[in-house]
Amino acid sequence: MGSPIQRDLSSLERWLVIDTDAGIDDAVAICLALKLGQQYGVKVKLISCVQGNCKLEQVVINVAKCREACGGRGCKVPKICVGSNKALNGTQVAATFFHGPDGLGNITDGSIADPIIDENEFISDAIECILEVIDEASKRDDVRLTLLALGPLTNIAKVMMKQDKDGVENESSLLMNVVEEFVLMGGCGNAQGNITRVAEFNIYNDAEAADYVFSNWTNTNVVVASWEYTVKHALPWETFDEIFGLDNIRHNEVGTFLSKILHHTYGNHEPKGDKVEHFERSKSGAVICDPCALIYCLDKETALSFEQVHVEVECKSELTRGMTVVDWGSYDGESRLKNVKWLIDMDSERYVRMLGAACIDGL
Repeated sequence: MGSPIQRDLSSLERWLVIDTDAGIDDAVAICLALKLGQQYGVKVKLISCVQGNCKLEQVVINVAKCREACGGRGCKVPKICVGSNKALNGTQVAATFFHGPDGLGNITDGSIADPIIDENEFISDAIECILEVIDEASKRDDVRLTLLALGPLTNIAKVMMKQDKDGVENESSLLMNVVEEFVLMGGCGNAQGNITRVAEFNIYNDAEAADYVFSNWTNTNVVVASWEYTVKHALPWETFDEIFGLDNIRHNEVGTFLSKILHHTYGNHEPKGDKVEHFERSKSGAVICDPCALIYCLDKETALSFEQVHVEVECKSELTRGMTVVDWGSYDGESRLKNVKWLIDMDSERYVRMLGAACIDGL
């Protein structure tokens, strides 16, 4: 059999669709994408909203705030789309205990104003919008499309379910083939969760959606930036303060915005008495999850090593619900498709440079 035709990938347009539940770490990722995308040859085609860190209505507002910080509609994001307001099983588990009552640090001093929202812009259905971008990309020979999920996988599961329900031949495989890589922040491969003992929040929030996605996305183009990946590459506090410290006169608008919203959770590095208010503060640095996934979408060289694994999600057990069961090479796993690229090591220096470049002009 002959070798496949090789395309000059450097000449192709790079499109990015971001699906987000817009907490504070999502905001860092979104701002990085909008601020640095052009530099890395990446165009953000669409931002779709899903319940998760906060309720859907607030997610939309938070995404709009991020866009305003990056230059408003001038940052060339054509659309912010409204997706799922509940998990597939009808629940909504928020993380406002960590992200603040509004999911974005709850800044109440008026320094971050609510964005002006054109209601007509947000009536679009996220599922249809994602499918439209996929269809558009499928008709282009000069496009590479990356799908990035920063929250629960409800919207992504619904996209896949809709295509399956429509019954169009090879429709699901079209989705997996058109998307060059499906990158997600979620899961934990070491059974050390952040919302339960064994589960990571995004997967736990909608375990059924995650189960559907991992079970039915059979191409080998899934990339996972897991909870332990982000913990392993926590931003040292000294570096965090240099980039995100309040009142930094070198900050651009993005730096000012991010420093304010991050301060709610990360501003106090010290334990209070015998109890740490947020467990991230007890570690050696700030665990800011979502940008670790986003920087891979901009520059794959940020990931230094990975493992090819098989992943299943537990949905039935009360004890381990939402657990990502990772097959690292078990004796009974020969028949399991190891289609997931599980990131292990990251170029932390490059990560720091990217954060700094987004927040401080000329750096």
